[in-house]
Amino acid sequence: MTVHERKYSLTPCAVPRVQTAYRRIVTDLPVPESVPLLEALERLEPSSMQGQPPLVIDRSEGWHVHDAWGNTWLDWASGVLISNVGGSHPAIVAALRAMLEQAPGSHLAIDLEAQTVTAPDGSVDRFEIDPFRKECLLAGTDDISFTLGHRDRIAAFENAYETKVRWL
Repeated sequence: MTVHERKYSLTPCAVPRVQTAYRRIVTDLPVPESVPLLEALERLEPSSMQGQPPLVIDRSEGWHVHDAWGNTWLDWASGVLISNVGGSHPAIVAALRAMLEQAPGSHLAIDLEAQTVTAPDGSVDRFEIDPFRKECLLAGTDDISFTLGHRDRIAAFENAYETKVRWL
């Protein structure tokens, strides 16, 4: 596996404790108990995910994400698939619960490429997603990794520009 250039350390370290209306940090980071899972994810996920902060999200509510160890952050993933409507949006939770109560043990199927969600009753709904986000998700990358994939062209442009505009 290729080691990602922006990889966060998985060695827990002491950090200042935080308690505000919007954030709560009560453990070392990454949380020591989360390291085995983060190491497993490192082996299984695309290398671009190693540039993400080393936290394991347990749940989300509104614009907050929470881990299972008492830490709370602002949701920095807003805009990815359905998180842009806020985690645990009451209307979405109610609709999902109603569907699943009608068919216990059933599953939702999400087809990112076709941009559809198939409900337990077989009904299919389309969803919209930014084409660039979709491309990145399907490729298992993020926008920074996508950009770094063009580093040779970027360097060539910057060198040519410096040649033309020497005063910079």
